[in-house]
Order: sequence, then C-alpha cells, then structure tokens
Amino acid sequence: MAGPKKGGEVTGIKLGGFGGGAYLWVMKKSLLLLLFAACASLSLTSCEQAPDAEKDPNADAAYKRSHRADGYREAQRSNPAQ
Repeated sequence: MAGPKKGGEVTGIKLGGFGGGAYLWVMKKSLLLLLFAACASLSLTSCEQAPDAEKDPNADAAYKRSHRADGYREAQRSNPAQ
C-alpha cells in the first residue's frame, strides 16, 4: 500500500488505468493534434479570397490590380526600358 513519504509524496498511483508512458504518449499526440488544428485554422483564415467577378466586376478588377506582380506595367509596354 502506498503511503506518504518524506515531504508528503505519494507513490504507486496509477493514472486512470494507464501506465505513465501511455498517458504521456496520449497527451503528446493530443497536443500535437491541437497545435496542427490551430495552425491550419490560422493559415486558412489569413488568405484573402478574390471577389466573384460576376457579382461585382469592379471589385474583381481592383483585386487583380492590387495583386499584380512588380513591373507588370513595364513588361506590357511595346518598348520596355533597356
């Protein structure tokens, strides 16, 4: 029978039928799953969705203008600067 030791410690307690190693393994996997879900949620909500061109053509055009690559206008000229 487990009794108090020096300093009030108690030994020999099982954690809900699991051994210590199994309990830690379950906790690690649960925390990893929680961390993965949080990262996935943040990455999915941080993406800006393009507006629907059929519902609002002006918003679609503005979105496309704001997301053009650098030097787009320069590349579209017939006589680009050399």
